[in-house]
Amino acid sequence: MKIKYITLVFAFFLSFNTLVLSQNKEEKKVAEAVETLRLTMVDPNEATFKKLLSDDLSYGHSGGHVDTKSEFIGAF
Repeated sequence: MKIKYITLVFAFFLSFNTLVLSQNKEEKKVAEAVETLRLTMVDPNEATFKKLLSDDLSYGHSGGHVDTKSEFIGAF
């Protein structure tokens, strides 16, 4: 029983490690950009927002209002 458990845990960590290491460069860039956006939303910085967000950004609210990029940035 103990050996099966150890084998299972080892297999899990091996597969997880392989998954993390197999991220390609583009996936890493996207993940980094998402994290930068998250941090910028917590501690707003207009220049960073402008760099990260597309000029064509539109953000739709559940009430039907749609923000432009500048309105989205201004909300922060």
